[in-house]
Amino acid sequence: MIDVVLIQPEQPGNIGAVARAMKNFGFQALVLVDPCELTDETRAQAKHAYDVIKNARILRKFEPKKYDYVIGTTGIMGEGRPCVTPEELKALVPGGKVALVFGNEGRGLSRHDMEACDVLVHIPTSDAYAVMNLSHAAAIVLYELSGAHGKEVSGRKERRELEKAFINILDNLGYRKKEDAARAFGRLVNRAPPRQDEASTLVGVLKRIEKTLNGERL
Repeated sequence: MIDVVLIQPEQPGNIGAVARAMKNFGFQALVLVDPCELTDETRAQAKHAYDVIKNARILRKFEPKKYDYVIGTTGIMGEGRPCVTPEELKALVPGGKVALVFGNEGRGLSRHDMEACDVLVHIPTSDAYAVMNLSHAAAIVLYELSGAHGKEVSGRKERRELEKAFINILDNLGYRKKEDAARAFGRLVNRAPPRQDEASTLVGVLKRIEKTLNGERL
């Protein structure tokens, strides 16, 4: 199940247009976080998808921990965060509860919100005008995801346990660039989430390595 999450949308018409794109591609669950007021323009842009608006959940804050996998969207590349295209994203989406998150039209996602994402998706555009309208970007990503079949993968808790086991090994090694290595490992795990049994196996292997480094008998 994929929730489309709009964080602090400021244009009533954009909310309606996103709802219309959602219904076009078979998505129903809309979450509005601290949105602007919904107006007649919202209804006009939604057309026959206004039921998506009426059934939307309205929250004061985004709650990423309630999801198994969080996909963030960004119009700007950089800050050391690798991004995937919507086409590449299609192969990554797991089963379980997934959030597809779009930021404010003017500011995009905050750094805090980006850090909560398991993967970022970026739509390649012309350098002449790189930033897309919210509803247009949503339509492109939703089109790609409409044919995705969620994979059975580990949940966020299991992936964090795997990352923690890796960090413990880095600590034991006294690895000087621990933060860079941990960040790279976390991105790898989130771009290609292992199944739950695979995650458990990998955690077990990493813990045995840690014990060996500590001189413990196996």
